[in-house]
Amino acid sequence: MSQVAAAFGGSAPHSLSEYYGVPFSDGGSAPGSGSISLNNFRNKTKYTVTTMSGSYSATNIPYGPTFAGWTGTWRNHIFNAPLFTVPSGFVHVPGSNFELSITLNGVIPVAGNWQYMSITIFTDNGFSAGIGFTSNGSGQGENYSSSRSTYTNKVRSTTSISSGSLSAGDQVKGRLDLYNTFFSTFAVDVTIIVGIP
Repeated sequence: MSQVAAAFGGSAPHSLSEYYGVPFSDGGSAPGSGSISLNNFRNKTKYTVTTMSGSYSATNIPYGPTFAGWTGTWRNHIFNAPLFTVPSGFVHVPGSNFELSITLNGVIPVAGNWQYMSITIFTDNGFSAGIGFTSNGSGQGENYSSSRSTYTNKVRSTTSISSGSLSAGDQVKGRLDLYNTFFSTFAVDVTIIVGIP
């Protein structure tokens, strides 16, 4: 019992019933109810999930507060503060499950028929992952009018990493890439979930 507790945690005094349904790194899990024994845990390791999150807000980015005209120019804004720091003890394991989710809120005061943009998170050690937010105003969390584009809890996610891997102590930063126009108000909530087998 002490080996199961050391591998899977829990609160003393330990009993097998506290491990009902615990996920294993091989994709299986302990029984969810009924009969459970130490044999269910033989040669099994714990599936560990690490969640990291942060937010950022700014006004008049990547330029503003007045419109520069339809110049056909991509501009970017690097967030001036890290979103979060990868916790100590975090170890990237090849084959880990990865999910990046970004929630966007903001107003583009001068809007075209399409808004071409992406948000990328990155570290100085070569990790990066990005999500395209290009839209035509018809999707979830988007509202276009003749004078502006408004994003309200617009959520997009990806399970793809563009390059590199995360390491303990890395500061995760962000960058907005936007075509032609600017955000008068801009806010994002960023969450990374890594499941380590």
